[in-house]
Amino acid sequence: MATTDCKSLAAAFPTLVRASTCCGKSGVRCNGDAVTAIDFTGKALDGPIPSQIASLQSLQSIQLANNTLTGSIPDWLGDLSDLQTIDFSSNRLTDGIPASLAKLSKLEILYLDGNSLSGPIPSELGNLPNLNALSLSGNKLSSSIPASLGSPPKLNFLDLSSNLLTGEIPNQLGNLQNLIWLELANNNITGSIPTSLGKLSHLNVFSISNNSMSGAIPSEFASLTKLSYFHVDYNYFTGTAPKIAVISTEMGKDGSADLDGNCLDATPNQRNASECAAFATSSKADPTSFRFALIVSGISAALFLALIVAIIATFTFLRNRRAKSDSIARGGAASEFDRISSSPPTVSPPNAGSPPAPRLGLSREGYTQLVDSPVAGAAGGGAVASKSVGAGARGRVAGKAGSGRDGSWDDVPLEEEGGGGGKRSQASLLGGMFGGGRGGSQKKGQRE
Repeated sequence: MATTDCKSLAAAFPTLVRASTCCGKSGVRCNGDAVTAIDFTGKALDGPIPSQIASLQSLQSIQLANNTLTGSIPDWLGDLSDLQTIDFSSNRLTDGIPASLAKLSKLEILYLDGNSLSGPIPSELGNLPNLNALSLSGNKLSSSIPASLGSPPKLNFLDLSSNLLTGEIPNQLGNLQNLIWLELANNNITGSIPTSLGKLSHLNVFSISNNSMSGAIPSEFASLTKLSYFHVDYNYFTGTAPKIAVISTEMGKDGSADLDGNCLDATPNQRNASECAAFATSSKADPTSFRFALIVSGISAALFLALIVAIIATFTFLRNRRAKSDSIARGGAASEFDRISSSPPTVSPPNAGSPPAPRLGLSREGYTQLVDSPVAGAAGGGAVASKSVGAGARGRVAGKAGSGRDGSWDDVPLEEEGGGGGKRSQASLLGGMFGGGRGGSQKKGQRE
């Protein structure tokens, strides 16, 4: 006999579930008659997130990643109070992130990366007391990073890369004492690196590549002995880079570091002096004005060129018209008129053999395999919640060109394997501003 939950699930996913036999089937887990976990990752699902899921009041884990779901994330999701894992990554979801998710006090994992979500990051997400992993990368999120994201005491994975975020990194992120992975690359973040991040003694991965940050790299980073992935490339950092463990001569064995495309002293592959000076001058009033000034100057040059062409064309037209008027005044035009009017035009027959005249006309890989969890062992595999710090998670969509980063936070150090349209071809600022070089290279790896 079909249970109420199975009937609701069958109505939500009729091609995957039968009402009479939903429990124990692939992708579905139950506790008695209650559905507690569904994992339909990569099942070619489309359309909006089914509303029938709202009736599954015992649901602890919902994973619908790697499909083509559209529409917005429903507000009623915040009423499923037992939820611990939400994974909607790699779909086509739009609109904003509902603040109602902040009601999920048991939520540990929230993966919404690889969609087209827009608007600000809800500050209410900082009120989630059990949040372990938050991945919002590869969307169109704007505004600044909420300072409240420095509040979840258990947060150890934070990936906000490849969005449209502005403003500065909040000092409050230095309060995340369990943070292992911090990725903010490929945004429009300005300001300097907060010295408070030097308190993050468990930090393994730190990436702020391809932003407009400046100032000195804080010496406090030298105290982060577990740091194995340090990427601050293509910003405007100045001064001397501190002696961070992964930047030492043994870096090739212990980790990965990238300082390219900055304004650092005695460091190879930096921006030229004129570019650094121009940024320093323009950013005194507005840190974002340098890029804006380049855009405006480009538009102004194009408009000036168009104006010159228009002036030349007008001058030529007026000169020809005056010449014709002078000819008519001398009587030449009258005789020509008499000749044409006395001889009717000749019309040539069409050539039947001639042709007609032409007409002009970012499978998501590297699911977190976590242990010691109240929802461990969900059917179908995939990301499952965990209460153990450093048990693992993964980030993806590191660059705007569509390449990604897969692996758990035990999957470091990371090896660069190319991919994704090349590694940030930002030899000049224009390359990054107009999309030529904002994609990160693909990075994978396993930690021994």
